Amino acid sequence: MYHCSNYPKVPVATLCHSAHRIKADHVMEIVSKTIKEVIPYASLDKEHFVEEIQSHIQDRQTVDRMMVVTFHGMGQVIKQQFRQSVALGPPGRRMRKSAP
Repeated sequence: MYHCSNYPKVPVATLCHSAHRIKADHVMEIVSKTIKEVIPYASLDKEHFVEEIQSHIQDRQTVDRMMVVTFHGMGQVIKQQFRQSVALGPPGRRMRKSAP
């Protein structure tokens, strides 16, 4: 049995609204059917098929790298905002600079 990994994310049920699962036999059936459908296509022009797969992998890696950079950048912004809010104190009770 495979359980949806999105359901238990905090807050619970925000990505998936139910704790659904799928039997391993069904997953294997889907994978087997997909492979059987791809084999004739791949056999027609192996070089072209390999190029398509490599291109897809490169595209996916590029997207993954962009997401890492984006999340890293967002993390830096959040850290900076947190530091600023700590330095200023809680809202409504902002610390004032003392007079020189």
